[in-house]
Amino acid sequence: MGAKVTGRVRRFYYLAPPIFGVRDAYTGKPLKFQMPGWAIEPVFRLLCSLKWLRGGPLDVFAYSEERKNERALAADCLAMVRAIGDQGASVDKEAATQDLNLVLEVKGFGHVKQRNWRLVEQRWREARQRWSV
Repeated sequence: MGAKVTGRVRRFYYLAPPIFGVRDAYTGKPLKFQMPGWAIEPVFRLLCSLKWLRGGPLDVFAYSEERKNERALAADCLAMVRAIGDQGASVDKEAATQDLNLVLEVKGFGHVKQRNWRLVEQRWREARQRWSV
């Protein structure tokens, strides 16, 4: 219990940067690369210092297909909230909550988020129809 760890601690990060675009031939999923901390941590710090650019015209990540889909889903969700609110007290609160919670199932990044979206996409369309969005 009282043993000490000696020696140098080496950190590694497993990343699948979309700029590389390398995919597994069998699964089609992005391949992860092992990157040593000494090489990638300065990049993380640089990205962190550029956090103030998020949401502005210089946000290079905002133009990706994934971010465009996120903004469209957020707008759809807001429109659904307004449509539900317009119905007043007669709304089925349980159904409304269930339909709005569908967006919470779209989690992750990249191929994980795409897979989760495909799982809820049909139910989301039905919910939009139900609330006339």
